[in-house]
Amino acid sequence: MMNRSGSERSRHTALLALLFVAALTASLAQAYFIPQPGVVDACYYYGGGLNLVRGQGGNEFFLWNYLDESASIPHPANMYWMPLPSLLAAAGMFLAGEGFRQAQLPLILLATGFPFLVFLAGRRITGSFRTAILAGFLSIASGFYAVFWLNTESFLIFAWVGGLIIFLSPRLAGEFQRVNALWIGVLCGLAHLTRADGILFLVLAGFLVVVEKNLNLSGRLQRLLALGAGYLLASGTWYARNLAVWGSPFPPGAEKAAWLVEYNDLFQFPSSVITVERFFSSGLNGILQARWTALQDNLMTTIFVLGLVFLFPLVGWGIAMLRREPAVQAALLYFSMIFFLMTLIYPFQGSRGGFLHSGAALLGTAAIAASAGLEDLVARLSRWRQWESDSAKTVLGAGFAILAFSASAAIFIHRVVGPDPAAAYWSKLNGEYERGLLRLGTGLPESTRFMVNNTTCFHIQTGFQTVPIPAGDPAMLLAAADRYDVRYVILDSNIPEGLRSLYTGEATHPRLKKVYSDEYEGMVYLWYEVLPSAAEKGP
Repeated sequence: MMNRSGSERSRHTALLALLFVAALTASLAQAYFIPQPGVVDACYYYGGGLNLVRGQGGNEFFLWNYLDESASIPHPANMYWMPLPSLLAAAGMFLAGEGFRQAQLPLILLATGFPFLVFLAGRRITGSFRTAILAGFLSIASGFYAVFWLNTESFLIFAWVGGLIIFLSPRLAGEFQRVNALWIGVLCGLAHLTRADGILFLVLAGFLVVVEKNLNLSGRLQRLLALGAGYLLASGTWYARNLAVWGSPFPPGAEKAAWLVEYNDLFQFPSSVITVERFFSSGLNGILQARWTALQDNLMTTIFVLGLVFLFPLVGWGIAMLRREPAVQAALLYFSMIFFLMTLIYPFQGSRGGFLHSGAALLGTAAIAASAGLEDLVARLSRWRQWESDSAKTVLGAGFAILAFSASAAIFIHRVVGPDPAAAYWSKLNGEYERGLLRLGTGLPESTRFMVNNTTCFHIQTGFQTVPIPAGDPAMLLAAADRYDVRYVILDSNIPEGLRSLYTGEATHPRLKKVYSDEYEGMVYLWYEVLPSAAEKGP
């Protein structure tokens, strides 16, 4: 008869095998129903990967915003978003050929492996196999993150890199060698190459070294130098490229992002109007209101997204239990940093997705905390109700995992699949662009430029160069169109108030000739041709 330890090993092996099957199945299912990038960010990163594969690396053939109004088309890539997601997409296409499915291959590997990262970290933090394996399953049932996990986005990469930094942060303590600080520095560099705010991890790691009680001054300096060296080992090429292209470590225009009066200021043309003076002259009431709104939005994201949909009370309970664990303390410090940054410094970007993106690094910690919280809750209930504790923990843990999977599947089906799996909603995103081009005819020169809301997806679907709709009236729209030699403008319902009357037909403009209108998936699109100005027409 197999002894108890042998039986336990067999059960553990079976659960780990089930974790792998569940992770792989979920990854493949999510990838299957996302056959194209579809949304602005994912199209941006996928387009960057395509350019690398096609030998056009380092260039972009669209503008996403007007912060650097001097930019031409094509222009150097990654002026606003960082390059690592594009590099990962390109890696898949270099190995398997050009195409979105090929770009998803590295993400499928990362998504399948992520629950095992969470399991290992959970085992180390809690010492319990049962707590760790439940945390692994909860990390698969990632709630709202399931919508973006297998898209060419930064979410999954940031969850991996940020999670590794948090879980390895105890190794910055005095009893470990400097090489640990070097490798954590490398991870900090990769985090920054994934998201601009990833540089906060370097600040976090440096802070943990400075406050470490077991280190003397020499030890602190050595580890800080090792952190910096590792960071530059990963990101040094990026800075060298920026210096060569722009003459500065960071792309031009990025500093304006902190002085927005509203989100649409990202699309102000010219962006020279975005100044510190304009920000403060907008009034204290407006400044505070924007941050109050961001505070509410980011709190909701904390509860319903980082809280794994409905497990937020258990996450809080588990964090309270594990608050003395160095990795959990690091996670709480990081949360405080991004919450502050995305609420007070970048409130518009934070409430429009920045905090959601940055929070992906905390998903593994949240899963471990929820699992530990449930374990402790069941233990207390077992003593009160006189249950058999181990059986109750197993049954309730499985029940919560099933509920988490069900909630995540419901969100994914609602947001991605839709009512007809044979014609998934995500497969139809931006279909109007190709329909419209068929109406315009097939003889458009390759140099034809379009002005459209979703510049990145329009470009990768059609190959034409694009600039965004500016946040103003027809005069601003035409100023931007003239600056970038735009021939066609496509308006949809997501437009600034200054263009509302043009979209509704209450106003016209002599230089904007409506080519046609069309309704696609419940949204009306208006296509305009930009006519030459009187000066261009000549006498």
